[in-house]
Formats: sequence, structure tokens, C-alpha cells
Amino acid sequence: CVIWGESKFGDNGICHHEKTHDEAKNICANYGGRLCTKTELENDCTSGSGCSHDSDLIWSSTPGTEKAYVVCGKGTGDSLTPCTE
Repeated sequence: CVIWGESKFGDNGICHHEKTHDEAKNICANYGGRLCTKTELENDCTSGSGCSHDSDLIWSSTPGTEKAYVVCGKGTGDSLTPCTE
């Protein structure tokens, strides 16, 4: 992976949990980043990035048909679950 993934933000390394797609997108944007794509998540680009999110559903920036895709944990590829916002 040629991206930098992060889960802790700010000077205090604040972890964010259970955010909506828009909240997650805005948190990343506020720190000069973006949500990872579905492919980046499937390729484990974010595994081990902090806050114990490896077993959580993670929002991606990949658009779906009126849905946003999330990848469970490390992104095994078989665990894609379409979710509505």
C-alpha cells in the first residue's frame, strides 16, 4: 500500500468510534485526509493503524448505488457489507 492510514487524530491521539459516514468523512477532511477506498481496505492498508478498529466495520470513500460500502476489520474481501447511511 502506498497510502498512510491513521485512526488516532490530533495532539492527544483521539480515537473516533461509531461515527456516521459523513462524520467519518469530515473527521478525515479536518486533518487533511480522506476515507480509504474499498480496494485500499480490502488490501489491508489500514490494518494495525490504531484504536483497535481491526475487527470493526470501516467506512470507505467508494460510492455504491445509494449505499456506502464498509469493510469488516482487516478487509478480507469476503466480508463486504453494503450499508445505508
